[in-house]
Amino acid sequence: MNEFKKDFREMQGRFSDRSGQRAQDENLYWAPIVVTRREIDAETERLASLPRPANGRRESLIVHPLAEANAPGFAPGIQVRLSVLKPGEKTAAFRHNATEVNFCIRGSGHTLSRGSASPSSDSTCGTIRPTQSTVTSTVARIFRCA
Repeated sequence: MNEFKKDFREMQGRFSDRSGQRAQDENLYWAPIVVTRREIDAETERLASLPRPANGRRESLIVHPLAEANAPGFAPGIQVRLSVLKPGEKTAAFRHNATEVNFCIRGSGHTLSRGSASPSSDSTCGTIRPTQSTVTSTVARIFRCA
């Protein structure tokens, strides 16, 4: 088994019969939050000051105050990460089942996806790149080159 595969205990889903029942709105609605440029700049500088981790990823999740500890999201089902790479750095490859939106807010570089490079710079905003056909969550990744 390599680092991109995980062993999971076999589990069986179940059916929950809702025949004839009225649809219920069980969603918890979160108030919108604003992350300011000043906050992003301060976190960018903090991340850039850290030594390079073994996987190359200096990252912080931007987490809504209502998010649970086991699901640290910006909104239900959505994670937003601020990633900082210094000039010449790269990160280790990773795999996940998600739709990802990558954009660069300062600097330039490229993203490798399935062996093909996509350039990105602060003039490229909103490249949407599904990484798997099965979408289980949405991840927005903001790259800031320090």
